[in-house]
Amino acid sequence: MKHPFSLTLAPSDGAANIYLEVAAGVTMFILAGRYFEKRSKRRAGARCARCSSSAPRRSPSCATGPR
Repeated sequence: MKHPFSLTLAPSDGAANIYLEVAAGVTMFILAGRYFEKRSKRRAGARCARCSSSAPRRSPSCATGPR
């Protein structure tokens, strides 16, 4: 069995190539979007946790008692 190979472009309709490129592009953008969404949610959650842990439990004026 012999497979033809050439370094020149042959004229064709190109519909099969465009379909596969679109399918690969849509899949890539969906997966990239999911990745960036999870990353941003994880970072936002970590920042909220860090911010809430550094907040004082009570205000300083309440800790000393009423005046």
